[in-house]
Amino acid sequence: KFKPDDHEAWNNRGNALGNLGRLEEAIASYDQAIKFKPDKHEAWNNRGFALRNLGRFEEAIASYDQAIKFKPDDHEAWNNRGFALLKLGKFEEASTCFDRAIELGSNYCGVFFNRAIAILGFDRWDEGMTALENAIKQIQDKEEISADDTELIISILFKNTQDSVVWKSRLTLLIQVFDKYEILSLLGQGLVKSIPTIMPETVSDKTAEIWLELWRELTSEYKEFQIPLRLLNTAVEYKVKKGDRRVFLELAIEERQLLEQVLKIE
Repeated sequence: KFKPDDHEAWNNRGNALGNLGRLEEAIASYDQAIKFKPDKHEAWNNRGFALRNLGRFEEAIASYDQAIKFKPDDHEAWNNRGFALLKLGKFEEASTCFDRAIELGSNYCGVFFNRAIAILGFDRWDEGMTALENAIKQIQDKEEISADDTELIISILFKNTQDSVVWKSRLTLLIQVFDKYEILSLLGQGLVKSIPTIMPETVSDKTAEIWLELWRELTSEYKEFQIPLRLLNTAVEYKVKKGDRRVFLELAIEERQLLEQVLKIE
């Protein structure tokens, strides 16, 4: 109010709004910070992060490009840019970004985790799983891994092959690694977030049912997968029954609301 061109205040305001989940308002504040200081790389980076959380990955990448333009050695912006590229399935470009972040001295464990996901995206599964486990070993705070990360891994596995034998082999290894480091709950959350991957008409009902049965076979003994399996089962039933909303009545209301949110059903 008293210093309308205070770019630092606008940037901080955006951060506070972002923490409240008011992402559109946060972006508007970052825009004001940039208006008064166009080379403020922190605001460009923060703006990209908010856009990424809204699923607007191309716009996020454009913001990260501006952050890097004004601060080429900003390893955080390079890592964030790589993650947005991962979400778009651009694994080679993403890998280049992670390599650059590491080259610039980033010791953030997440960048190594993201780089491992990019390797999995190339369908170099053994190499990617070795890199993934090495990254997990380095992570001190398990909160550095998010359900967005595990969603990407699961979606990549589903899309890279439709061979159920390969699926089973790779899922078995994935579950073993996450169980070993006591982060199975993150894999379960990622499974829920990945449900839209099986819903398009281009994915046959039979393929979705095979995917469900594999997860049931491999995870039914783990308490961390009780809810994810129920949600996946209902989603497959919803797909097979061509959008019959009555299948959601089998779920508790909280679970129903979560699945409707994941599937973007009003």
